[in-house]
Amino acid sequence: MRTIAAYASDYKTLRQKVRDTLLSGQERIERQKVLTYWQTGKLINDFVLQNTKYAERGSEVISRLSSDLKVSERTLYEVVQFARAFPKLRTCAISDLSWAHFRKAATIPDEKRRLRLIEQAKRNEWTARDLATRVTQIKSLASNGRRTLGQGSRDKVREVLEVPVLGPLYTYKLITSADGSEKIDLGFDVHIAKKCVMASLPVMAKAPAGRLKQSQIKITAAPSYTYQAYVERVIDGDTLVADIDLGAGITTRQKLRLSCIDCPEIDTVEGKRAKAFVLRTLTSSQRRRHLSHRTQMRVSETGIGIGAPVPGALVTIKSTKDDKYGRYLADIFYSRVSWRGKPAADRGNLAYLNQQLLDENLARRV
Repeated sequence: MRTIAAYASDYKTLRQKVRDTLLSGQERIERQKVLTYWQTGKLINDFVLQNTKYAERGSEVISRLSSDLKVSERTLYEVVQFARAFPKLRTCAISDLSWAHFRKAATIPDEKRRLRLIEQAKRNEWTARDLATRVTQIKSLASNGRRTLGQGSRDKVREVLEVPVLGPLYTYKLITSADGSEKIDLGFDVHIAKKCVMASLPVMAKAPAGRLKQSQIKITAAPSYTYQAYVERVIDGDTLVADIDLGAGITTRQKLRLSCIDCPEIDTVEGKRAKAFVLRTLTSSQRRRHLSHRTQMRVSETGIGIGAPVPGALVTIKSTKDDKYGRYLADIFYSRVSWRGKPAADRGNLAYLNQQLLDENLARRV
């Protein structure tokens, strides 16, 4: 008679084989779907281009195909747009991304930005929803087209930054330290033993009044590097000090440099204007009454409010690598209404501070 352990062993083998077969099969189906749609779009495009009588009547061709083949016009328009947006479809791209990825990316009119978006999606392993969010943000920022950017630059084309996708909070990767123990990388060179975090989870749900509710930390291979923070001090237009919530009751005070932009030096008129804009913008987004107790104590102890007003604004930041001066680079988002405690997916009303400084002609892109 076979033992329960033997059956369990066989089941584990079966489960692994089914998983491998099913997932690899689904991936093959998705790759073929992308290729099929691209080939279909190319056939229609080539037909319209080669037949002059249809050159101005492409919609009639699609309508007729839809009727004859019982395929929705929307799908046909999407595959045509797809083939036009990606005239040379690389096999490597097909293997990494789905039809939903390409369908969204194809709606970006600028070729360089479109291709860059695809590369970012592959490199960062974005889901189709992540990419759709980025496309929506890009279109929203670019909707005004040309605009006046200050004295002497009336014809300057509005520069639009690539807006980072804000991931879920408290999502980190697991690392192995030199002594072999497992630690959680919270970002900003802060590591904490995994066993300590797991032991503290029941306590974490009981956040003190007036503080951000601390969610449970999640372990993932793709950390979001998205945080909530209180702005303590604005140094100049593109540099500030923030009290950053890392989760598990841990905070870190960091000097942040806004990524992708450069404001004038603070001792210039333009530099003072940039700093004043940031102070005014963040102060109006959320008054000082929302400051954490820890931040209020630091203000009173250090006197940093003297000569450098403290907005106390609750912001969302997306951090990246530190620059050559040891500062972390950050994309900063804020809201004029309180969104404390809402997950990242619910923050559709956030404004992008880095982009606003460009829009106001208070910074240059770097």
